[in-house]
Amino acid sequence: MTINDLKKIQNFFLETITSNPNINIHEILEKKEMDIFEKKTAHRLEAYRVSYYSRISSVFSETIFKLASLLFGKDLIKSFLIEYFYQNPTPSHMEESIREFPYFLEKLDEIQECPFVPDFIKLCINISDILAAPNPKESLLIKNSTTVPQPNEIFLQEEHIFLQSQWPIFQMYCSAKNLSELSELKSTTEEILEEKRIEELSSIKNTNESILIFKSCEWSLETILIPEDFISIMHGLSKKQNLENAIENADINEDLFDISKLSEWMSLMTKHSAFMKK
Repeated sequence: MTINDLKKIQNFFLETITSNPNINIHEILEKKEMDIFEKKTAHRLEAYRVSYYSRISSVFSETIFKLASLLFGKDLIKSFLIEYFYQNPTPSHMEESIREFPYFLEKLDEIQECPFVPDFIKLCINISDILAAPNPKESLLIKNSTTVPQPNEIFLQEEHIFLQSQWPIFQMYCSAKNLSELSELKSTTEEILEEKRIEELSSIKNTNESILIFKSCEWSLETILIPEDFISIMHGLSKKQNLENAIENADINEDLFDISKLSEWMSLMTKHSAFMKK
């Protein structure tokens, strides 16, 4: 047996384990690659396939999508994950395999009952990406600068994600964080957590929100709500424009623009290490 033969068998095994469980296992048994397996133990492939989906839904719902599980209920997120992997079997790396998950959810008929979930799933993936990204260069952060930079020297951190949503994405994030902190207390029971979850969901006001996601230092995640007045400026900054150009190119009404609010926002962004000097 050659290396190529072994690779083919390995690929066949992966394809079988990640295939849709609705496909009859007997269809797979007819394939030539099955000759390498003992026929009397072929039923184990079915067991591996079933356990694969069970494990993968549990892993994701408790890691990348933990905040979503806390806010919307773990059973709901697990059921969405299982349906996603049923319809999109893949041997890809785990984190890459869920890239299309939010877009899959957007197309589901049943998502109409909770249309805000896909955007929150995008947020969860964005958070995972930012935490895995290189740490900010602290020597370049404006809050650590000994001199006041000019507007044309001010840029957003390179590792950031600007997420716009038609849903209250920032409020949902804050509620999920509250639930996460509560869940870590030893005295918190399932009943207490469920009661708090309903309370948090009820407190969220339906409005469109946009947020900036980045790290202020190693493992220190920052999420800042971007006021509607500064969305256009943020678009420029997120495209690597300096502050001066971002303001000049922004679609704003100069007669109604409040410079004092901009100063307050700039101060907040600087305090949380969003800006760097170049």
